[in-house]
Amino acid sequence: MGRGEQNIATKPFVVTSIKLSSDLECEVEAIEYVEAAYEDSIGTLDQIEYSALPDPRIIPANVTELVVTERAQIEKDSTIKNVIDVTFALPAMPWRRRSTGAQTG
Repeated sequence: MGRGEQNIATKPFVVTSIKLSSDLECEVEAIEYVEAAYEDSIGTLDQIEYSALPDPRIIPANVTELVVTERAQIEKDSTIKNVIDVTFALPAMPWRRRSTGAQTG
């Protein structure tokens, strides 16, 4: 028959640091070991939706109703400047709050 206590449970710890405090003495810091924290079978993860914006790597659809016109504009100093006006309709973008119609640039 063995000596001392039997059938006792031990609480596992992970040592985080050991410091020498004085001659032949040291301080041991440890945290409780939780086996579930090291579990490597994560199962199925839920998809997290951080933003309603589309994937920026996707090329948007082409604009429609593209119109390009060139005109001469007389400046205040009487010089003539060539101006190009561009208008178009934007493609459908579900993240856009409202349609702004034709764009001038």
